[in-house]
Amino acid sequence: MRECLEHFDPVRFTRLNQDFHSVLFEHCPNPHILDLVHRGWNRLAALRSSTFRFVPGRAHDSVDEHEALLKLIETGADADSIEKAARLHRSATLDAYLAQASPSERNAGSLNAQY
Repeated sequence: MRECLEHFDPVRFTRLNQDFHSVLFEHCPNPHILDLVHRGWNRLAALRSSTFRFVPGRAHDSVDEHEALLKLIETGADADSIEKAARLHRSATLDAYLAQASPSERNAGSLNAQY
């Protein structure tokens, strides 16, 4: 993913991003949770693709956040710390997109975040 940043290709980056996340969740032993994750990724596919096109700087931050998550995992951090970092990583993409969106889209995003 870091190499992809040099000559940024948002489609390739999005695919690599999906691959990275898949490595983390595909071995989940709970089929119900895994199904929910797959459905969530499918719903967010359009947003993720457009985010990296619309806010290309987000890709750099995303890679840094991935590295931080891996470091937490590698060093045996507690589950709460890993979950907090993962949640912040996930919400940072939406926040970056909304920061670039029109005022009406930002308001819609704020309303969606409340529910």
